[in-house]
Amino acid sequence: MLIMILRHKCTVVFGVGIHDMPDFIVKLLAKIVLPKVDLLAVRDKHTVKVVEKLGCTGFYFSHDPVIAYKKKVTYNWETYKQDKNIPFDDFIVLNYRMTKNPEETQMALETLSEYMQYISENYPSMGIILMPFSIHPTFKLENDVIAMRKLIKKAREKYNAKNYILLKEY
Repeated sequence: MLIMILRHKCTVVFGVGIHDMPDFIVKLLAKIVLPKVDLLAVRDKHTVKVVEKLGCTGFYFSHDPVIAYKKKVTYNWETYKQDKNIPFDDFIVLNYRMTKNPEETQMALETLSEYMQYISENYPSMGIILMPFSIHPTFKLENDVIAMRKLIKKAREKYNAKNYILLKEY
């Protein structure tokens, strides 16, 4: 986040279930960075306590940070579609995430693969945008791009799904 702030990129943090940070370095970085983000939104009372302990004020308590974001945006959907080479006017957005439970992960993989095939077959002009939200530092859990590559492989090979795009940024 600090690198994004230094590069003057819009930085939004959505805190859900943030726990106390026992690691000194992480806590120090959070104290430095969180007050400088463009938008800090939190979804639960426990996270409110944590960000208040870190000295953050001016955050939004909201279930959807997009609703809370009020900064004037000049980047519109048409520009975004051009930048990302998105050919769809009608689309759905999916996110797939691995969990610590292999059975649960496999069940979600199967269900979403079938769903992608259903959309491809029954709504051929509709696109499926696979949008990553999270990345885990060790890349073992919550790396949405890796997880969604597995989803694409399954959906393509087993179900012949079409009309999807994987966004490669978070």
